[in-house]
Amino acid sequence: MTGNWRAPGELLGWKAVGTEFCSYHHTIDALANVGYTEIVESWECEIQDVQGLCASKSELRDFESLDAMAVARTQYLVGEITHTNLEKSLGWYEIRILHRDSTDDFFACHQWDGRVFLMNSGGSHHFVAGRYLAARLEVPVPLKGLLRVHRLSQAAVSRLVGEYEVFALNDDSEAFQRFFDAMREYRAGFLWTPLPRHLDGRAVFLPRGDARAMRIVPLMRAAGHFDLGAHLQELSARPVRLPRIASARRQMGPVE
Repeated sequence: MTGNWRAPGELLGWKAVGTEFCSYHHTIDALANVGYTEIVESWECEIQDVQGLCASKSELRDFESLDAMAVARTQYLVGEITHTNLEKSLGWYEIRILHRDSTDDFFACHQWDGRVFLMNSGGSHHFVAGRYLAARLEVPVPLKGLLRVHRLSQAAVSRLVGEYEVFALNDDSEAFQRFFDAMREYRAGFLWTPLPRHLDGRAVFLPRGDARAMRIVPLMRAAGHFDLGAHLQELSARPVRLPRIASARRQMGPVE
């Protein structure tokens, strides 16, 4: 393989070998299995349960809520709170979750976030307008489709933090170089991987089996570096509270 491809759970590490401080690749099985996806077929919810969308011609990140998007972008639909405008909005054919028996659109929820997103491929403006109007007209709008619940495995997280102290560092190349130089000079082993792009940082794994690395841990805490291991434990313990999830048929699969 070429490029930056790595297998799930595979990290770049550094450790003392003789008189050298050598790089190596290592796969942490617990990290590879830390996430999984629960598939709920034919899940039912109400349109107000949906709090986010996947795609739109508008920049979704510009809006604090779907209602804010409706007010800012769909005045031609929500300027008058009427049943006619509600029918016009929700009747739009690109709202596939409403108008197609077979669709690739689905719902998604992340355990660590808790909100329900409609993973749509079109119809965003009419959907948010219909949702906005339905709330104000007190009209229920039932939705039904496949739900993917992305979860963290408590067992895998427990294994991970049992093997490593995990910290998050800012993605500052100069600061990371200083960290690397200090670890090399002290001959303390570590592994690292980039965090998801929107978090703009790196995760550093200090092996509990490396006595020198463990002496670094109090210094990391004193310097205020974020304890990512403890954070993952808290997130993996969060309950997922979704309506009508227990009555739907479930499947389990690896995280996507």
